[in-house]
Amino acid sequence: MKVGIVGLLSGAGAWAQCAMCRTADGALGAGGAKTIDTAVLIMLVPAVALFCGVFLTVFRNRGGEE
Repeated sequence: MKVGIVGLLSGAGAWAQCAMCRTADGALGAGGAKTIDTAVLIMLVPAVALFCGVFLTVFRNRGGEE
């Protein structure tokens, strides 16, 4: 928990998630951070939608043993 909080509160360079993202962030310069953030959000949307869809399907069809 403390590691996550420290990671959130640290500098902008720590926001890069992997080595490739960090390299791309450095190559893109000052405007690149917003581009990387947008790309991460775009890639996050399908994953969250899939998770929510599966969760809702399981939740609706949980079937009680009555």
